[in-house]
Amino acid sequence: MRVPEPEAAAREAIRHWSRLWALAEFADHRHGFGDSDGGFGVTYPGDLDAFDRVDGMMIPESFVMVYGFWDLPDGYAVLVAEQAYLDTLAIVLSEAGHAAEAGRVRSLAEKQRPAERLHGPIRTNESADSERFA
Repeated sequence: MRVPEPEAAAREAIRHWSRLWALAEFADHRHGFGDSDGGFGVTYPGDLDAFDRVDGMMIPESFVMVYGFWDLPDGYAVLVAEQAYLDTLAIVLSEAGHAAEAGRVRSLAEKQRPAERLHGPIRTNESADSERFA
């Protein structure tokens, strides 16, 4: 299966959530979501439990895991910088007419930008991604 680019994967997962406006609340609490119809979702580092960690699953801080078609091995999972996810979420919310929620998510994204200015843009490391899923 072809793995989509990070922002495209985020948009696809967001699109599959039936209560789009609720994703602003989830983002505010740094909590992911998962759709059982198509197996699309987002996982934050804090969503992982001890069982996930024993299995070797790890999501670095400032990233989310976006998955489709119920994750690996049949689907895909891609690390996305949380900043990119929030920016994408704000755009999708705005396009859907959820202006207040889009503003809320933009505020969350802005809180992260000072760290980005100090340390440079957050980038995914494709080699780390491939090692994680090898």
